[in-house]
Amino acid sequence: AAAYFIAQLGKNFAIPKERRISGDELLELALDIIYQAQYLLGGVIEFLECEDNKALVEFYERNGFMLFNSRFTQGEKSHKLNQLVKVIKQ
Repeated sequence: AAAYFIAQLGKNFAIPKERRISGDELLELALDIIYQAQYLLGGVIEFLECEDNKALVEFYERNGFMLFNSRFTQGEKSHKLNQLVKVIKQ
C-alpha cells in the first residue's frame, strides 16, 4: 500500500497579510491532492516531518496527525525533525 509524504509546508510572510492563506488552508490544499492520488492509486497513510516546534506539532495534531517518532538530520547543522502520521479516511 502507498504512503504519501508531505515534505514541508511553508508560508511566504513577504506577501501582505490580507493576501496570505492560513496554515489550515495550505494543509487542506496539500491533503486534497493526496486524496485525489489515493483515489487513483490507493494507500492509507499520510506521513510528514516538521521542525521541532511545539506550535507546529500542535497544528498538525489538531488536523488529525499523530506524533510517532523523531530523527536528527545529518550534516554540519543537524537538527531534530518530528515525524507524524495520519490514516487516510475512506
